[in-house]
Amino acid sequence: MSMKQGPWLKAILARPESMVLTVFATFVVLGTLILSLPIFHARDGVSLLDTLFTITSAVCVTGLTSVDISKEFNLLGQSVILLFVQIGGLGIMTLAALAVLVGRSKLSLSSQALIGDVVYQRDNAQFISRSIKSIFLLTFAIEAMGAILIYFSLPAATPHRVFAAIFHGISAFCNAGFSTFSDNLMSHAHNGPLLAVIASLIMLGGIGYPVFFDVLARLRVMDPGHDPTLSLSFSSRVILRVSGILVVLGAVALMLTGLGPAEVPFTDRIAASIFQSISARTAGFNTVDLAFSPLSALLIICFLMFIGGSPCSCAGGVKTTTFAIWVATLRAQLRRCDDVTIGNRRISHELVAKVSTIMAMAFLFNLLGIVLLSCTESAGLDRILFEQISAFGTVGLSTGITSTLTPAGKLWIILTMFIGRVGPLTLGGFLIGRRLPLVRMPEEHIVIG
Repeated sequence: MSMKQGPWLKAILARPESMVLTVFATFVVLGTLILSLPIFHARDGVSLLDTLFTITSAVCVTGLTSVDISKEFNLLGQSVILLFVQIGGLGIMTLAALAVLVGRSKLSLSSQALIGDVVYQRDNAQFISRSIKSIFLLTFAIEAMGAILIYFSLPAATPHRVFAAIFHGISAFCNAGFSTFSDNLMSHAHNGPLLAVIASLIMLGGIGYPVFFDVLARLRVMDPGHDPTLSLSFSSRVILRVSGILVVLGAVALMLTGLGPAEVPFTDRIAASIFQSISARTAGFNTVDLAFSPLSALLIICFLMFIGGSPCSCAGGVKTTTFAIWVATLRAQLRRCDDVTIGNRRISHELVAKVSTIMAMAFLFNLLGIVLLSCTESAGLDRILFEQISAFGTVGLSTGITSTLTPAGKLWIILTMFIGRVGPLTLGGFLIGRRLPLVRMPEEHIVIG
């Protein structure tokens, strides 16, 4: 027997934007209330604002922290943070769909379509249950394997070695960037096996569940009836190709600029550049102190953070496919072509318009954030720009100004992480809604350029 739905629940389920924002905000508020309890604090002094900042960063899988979580929160408190990192990594829409399935509530067709896109690249509700089970199984299996490898990669003298391995395994796969080490991974900059495991988990977490399903189906792991001779879907091919290009180009660019004065041997520069190119797009782990990095390197990292990871993944940013379509649109406009193409496929005008909207909203929102932070903070423009893009891309890298932000600056970064995770298009759709014009206005020409 299905549960009776109240008017408020019907209103939430009727619009996917409301569903995303409501479930997301609920976890942030719930986590803040839990983590604010003194039992989770290692010592007094963590304000409610800093607790809200930490939980929002955890649910948004960002990694920015206004306090040192290894000193301000005990193991129990760090476990709470890790729990909400896991919730954010699994994806709010996935958990919302799971709650609906458990409660046997009925989704609207638009919400079914959105969840289908998130978990299976299909718009039919019949695949939701199976896909959610696969997501949970896949996530926990990869995180468990990662934690085991991290455990054997950490020095034997590492405090709470088992907990540290589990924490970093989940944090890396969820692309959160949280660390139980005060200096993040800088003290492990020469631990090659550890960095290799962390980097691998970051890439797996940022590639997106649909790509996982596509690859596994082709290998006949998830779908025994699938023909292994069939190629990957067009979307998966674009995601893998763009992700690979960004990692390589980012590493080469950072190798040329350098990341800091500590990279004396050239081998150190190569290792740091590769790791930071992978981490910069989504995760937020760092092996060098970015406060001493040259401006050119910070701008390259900002570019990578703005793009972010792939759709339906643990990553933030405008996403790799959005960037690919935007570049293809720019190329088509310069060539005066009516059709936007990638490879041998044409992209629909509706999708091109949506990509243009996402890019414009992302640019304007970050420009607004830079202006506001410039008014409230005393840091330089380069550090403000870096902090804003890092929060929007839910990356978590910082040049060291997060802990010195004013209350107004912290509130803005909290809002930025929230919007960066749910997506500016989702928020815009919720605030504006869809209104069909009753009258179509006459067309006119305006001189541009």
